Amino acid sequence: MKHKNGLAIGLIISAVLLLIVGYTLLSGVNQDSPFIPTNSSVENSTIYFLEDNGGVINGTELLDRLNLSFDEIPHNTNPTFKIGNKFEYVAHNPKIGGAGHDHTTQSIQKITYSVVEKEKSSGIECYVIESVNLFLTNEFDPSSSGRVSRQIYYISTETGRIIRFTSSEASIKNGVEMNKKDYFADVPSEISEVYNSIIAYSPWMLSLDDEFEMEIKRFVEGKIEKEVITVVGRDKIKNRECYIVELRNIGENNDVISRETKWIDTQKRILIKSEVYYGNLKINSIELVSELK
Repeated sequence: MKHKNGLAIGLIISAVLLLIVGYTLLSGVNQDSPFIPTNSSVENSTIYFLEDNGGVINGTELLDRLNLSFDEIPHNTNPTFKIGNKFEYVAHNPKIGGAGHDHTTQSIQKITYSVVEKEKSSGIECYVIESVNLFLTNEFDPSSSGRVSRQIYYISTETGRIIRFTSSEASIKNGVEMNKKDYFADVPSEISEVYNSIIAYSPWMLSLDDEFEMEIKRFVEGKIEKEVITVVGRDKIKNRECYIVELRNIGENNDVISRETKWIDTQKRILIKSEVYYGNLKINSIELVSELK
């Protein structure tokens, strides 16, 4: 029996939505770069991020409006993070042949998450998780261009919801970091359940069981789209029991725009592996390569 408990929300946000758009990291979109502020019409308050340009701080507000609704499903477990945990992921996109060249290049993204301490944010006890996200356009050439971003996430020890984040990002050229920018934002409680800024973890993972299904509807530019998240089975990856979770992004005409398969550890509720497809073409894959328990 599927869990259903409707919750309709109007808000301003663009980074919370397409999980799979978030995973097109290697084509220039960085899922761990939360550059988008949010607005909750429920609370009638605007959340700003701050951008540091040469020491000048400017509050920036996103003007594109989006209506979002989703089913809020009770969690059946608590976050399992412990101070000292470290998770390392590697993401690859398919090899791409350079125009006019006989060789191919393959970009690479390495993402590390470290649980460093517990700290209160807005009066809420949180795990403090630091991440470093390194993207290089050519994994075989250390001097290739790319970017690096560093985030700090505050995740409620009780609810598992992402309360707050800070972020800095810089471009890389010839191994040197340039044009560093800093951001921070509070995550409105109305959307924190489906806020997907972390590759390793999303709060809805704490609700998974063999009957799990969640639907996120959004109204953008006069069109209705939805994302359906469904547990479709179980599998063992590296001797770890995992839920197989399918995420489908469905257009207004019920056509599947893109799909993603995630393997989520049934005990720890973290990502072990994911694959992203457009049609039958795999455009991205992410895998947990090491873990310090």
